[in-house]
Amino acid sequence: MIDSSTYNIDRHVGEKLRERRILLGITQKHLASQNGVTFQQIQKYELGKNRISVGRLYRIAKILQVDMDYFFDGYEDTSISEICLETEKSSTSSIDLIDYKFLAAFSKVKDKKIQKALLAFLKSVSDD
Repeated sequence: MIDSSTYNIDRHVGEKLRERRILLGITQKHLASQNGVTFQQIQKYELGKNRISVGRLYRIAKILQVDMDYFFDGYEDTSISEICLETEKSSTSSIDLIDYKFLAAFSKVKDKKIQKALLAFLKSVSDD
């Protein structure tokens, strides 16, 4: 079962996608063809009915010429800490949102040396 915070973030991301796509004059069909999906799938993303994977959101962000964090601007319904507390109820949705936020922040780091250092740090503190 999808909780309301999961649906709200999916709907917010979809609204931001639609807003930017229309602003740039890109059709759903064109965006779909650039992502290997149908225009109906783009409609579902825009309505928040289907969740956008991190990889696909990254490609969409590049096509729409925005950073990934653009899709989360203005979203304040539920804090990350509140979502993390719900991990036991719905671990997939919590991890998906954390992945989005992490990738959005990481994509802002333009210096490749810093990116490598961050990845090295994460590897050093991870269980692997």
